[in-house]
Amino acid sequence: MPGRLFLALALLARFVVSNAIESSHTFTLRHVHETHAGSGRIRWANVSGDLIASSLLTETSNDGSATHTHVLHSRPINIVRPISQPAFHAHRHRSRKRRRGVPLTLQEEDFGQSLEWEKHEAEGPATEKRETLLALAKMTNNAYFSEGKSGWYELGANWTNDHNIGWDPDVTGFRGHVFLSSDNKTAVLSIKGTSAVVFGGSATVFKDKLNDNLLFSCCCARVDWTWNTVCDCFRGRNKCDQSCVEDSLTDESLFYHVGINLYNNLTSMYPDANIWITGHSLGGSLASLIGATFGAPVVAFEAVGEKMAAQRLHLPTPPSVTHITHVYNTADPIPMGVCTGRLSTCYAGGYALESKCHLGTTIVYDTVGALHWPVNIRAHFVTTIVDQLLNEDWSKKVNKAKKCWRPLPFPLPLPWRGSKGHKDEDEEVIEVPSPTPEINWHQLYKAKNNASTGIESRNMIMNGPSVSFSISDQDDVSSKPSISFIISIFTTSHHTVSMISVQKINTTKNKQHTHILSHATKIPGLIFLSGQTPHDATGTLAPGGIKEHTAQCIKNLGNVLDEAGSSWDKVVKVNVYLKNMDDFGAMNEVYQELLPNPKPARTCIQAAKLPADVDVEIEAIATY
Repeated sequence: MPGRLFLALALLARFVVSNAIESSHTFTLRHVHETHAGSGRIRWANVSGDLIASSLLTETSNDGSATHTHVLHSRPINIVRPISQPAFHAHRHRSRKRRRGVPLTLQEEDFGQSLEWEKHEAEGPATEKRETLLALAKMTNNAYFSEGKSGWYELGANWTNDHNIGWDPDVTGFRGHVFLSSDNKTAVLSIKGTSAVVFGGSATVFKDKLNDNLLFSCCCARVDWTWNTVCDCFRGRNKCDQSCVEDSLTDESLFYHVGINLYNNLTSMYPDANIWITGHSLGGSLASLIGATFGAPVVAFEAVGEKMAAQRLHLPTPPSVTHITHVYNTADPIPMGVCTGRLSTCYAGGYALESKCHLGTTIVYDTVGALHWPVNIRAHFVTTIVDQLLNEDWSKKVNKAKKCWRPLPFPLPLPWRGSKGHKDEDEEVIEVPSPTPEINWHQLYKAKNNASTGIESRNMIMNGPSVSFSISDQDDVSSKPSISFIISIFTTSHHTVSMISVQKINTTKNKQHTHILSHATKIPGLIFLSGQTPHDATGTLAPGGIKEHTAQCIKNLGNVLDEAGSSWDKVVKVNVYLKNMDDFGAMNEVYQELLPNPKPARTCIQAAKLPADVDVEIEAIATY
């Protein structure tokens, strides 16, 4: 039906409560509702008995045998939610007016001045179970399709297979499905994410992009002068009118407000039901925003960072948001917040996905470090998550990858993998990586940008009605090719530095200009050592010629390695800079004598000018 959006209350295979006593619930299709794309108004209709009966069919395989039923495990979770929704939205209204400096009325002063929260225990998804994440991920995939169409995942017994459940392919707005248990105790709202033209698209492409660029860009998708903005809030010279951006998000036809309307309808129809929300990409971000509004359990897959959008919507922050869980992998540049810059897929598609941070907790699959996936937009596809990531327990998948391929002679342990790296096969089976608090990828990625080139960063200050943001293209390099530039080819393609903490190392054994540099930068698995000149601990140039100077440089690097917890036998790359290449042989004599075997990889370069006019400088990369 043109101009209208259909969402279906469909059925879920089986819901198993992993509590002291397990129980299962049959899910059937009960209602279809439509959402007007312009107004967001929702109308409900009953589903015929024949359609409900057809939903009880069992999925069969190609040979005619019945296949297994997917299980959704649940567990009690603690949720902090607002006591009053009117007070919640009054608080938002007050916050918006105060930001603009608009005086409040007496009624506004009285109502919503103090927002109260209540602790509530509810049955939520057991996100530590792989099968739970797999079933929810398949639901998020199915939000992109009408039931039974190509691309729809069959979830086993008690699912409809051969009929349309009200999802109209011609509508242009908010889409999804609602899966409901037969006892009306649990409902799962699955929200469709972005449909892009380059990957087939759909009728929702325009409004998907509009919501993406309004919610997740620094300033209405004003990336550079070649872009058309989605709102008239850019004020020139890297200035953005924050109040204008917030006004642009108040349109009731935008997806957040449609989702709020939908959730209110669900709670009215099923006041005693546990409502879970899930979604992928844009759908996951919307699920999180709706979950933050109502205090509903959320599992979001590969979602764009929605914390900035929550601030712009003036959503009050509850004392705890652990009921929101984000699931994503490190090879996906979108949830990692690095799908930016002129060479990115997002830029080419016209998507300004510049936000970095998420609400709640995160389950991060280190597909780059553990499975050796390259960073690629295809790691964002929900089918990739279902078919290649959640199809097997995480520990088994990691152990297989360890046996198949190891491009480096050292591990790159990350916080969510544990300090000792991957577990052996005879150790405990890990279904899902442990959830962790949200990591500030933005700050860590900026640290990487300071040591690499060609990456565009956009920084935004959100502390006033006019917002300043800066665009910097770090595309000039020094005349001396530093190791940090050479290694950036590896770190940029794998986004290793963007995922981990950075530690600066200095030693008192070396006299060097620590006010302008660090002796080394240490990240999990790697140490980048600054170039060392032949100056002793007092800052005096070592006496002698090229041999003595080479020995002093090697000694200085050894001091830094000791301070960083490493040694020369763990050095993997060395760069030697000589003022005169005629000194190559003499330098080599000392180098060969002092460095342990086997020697690390090395490059030797003649430099026209070195600091303090020394004749040699040496830098290195090491493991630990």
